[in-house]
Amino acid sequence: MEKFEKLKEKAPSGATELMEIRGLGAKKIKNLSDALGVRTLSDLKNAIIAHRLKRLEGFGEKSEKNLARAIEQYEKSHARLALGKALPLADEVISALKASVKAEPLKSISRK
Repeated sequence: MEKFEKLKEKAPSGATELMEIRGLGAKKIKNLSDALGVRTLSDLKNAIIAHRLKRLEGFGEKSEKNLARAIEQYEKSHARLALGKALPLADEVISALKASVKAEPLKSISRK
């Protein structure tokens, strides 16, 4: 466990989130961090907007476009609430509403 913590300290702070972006792996993240100071998703988005990625070896205009699309997909997929969190919240709302109106969960939530 101690070895893991030491390795974790060496990694850029936002590396875990960046690893979830399709097309980025450890080598590319390290390259982005060392050359451009990209440490977070926000840093990466700014670098893409400023077209700084295509100056790096292994990146080009196509890479910038693909990463921009991958970030968009990542943000869309993380904007949704996980079912494990949504169901308890839905139950709370329904319980509160049942006292005054008839309320049932939508079919997409009620299917478990």
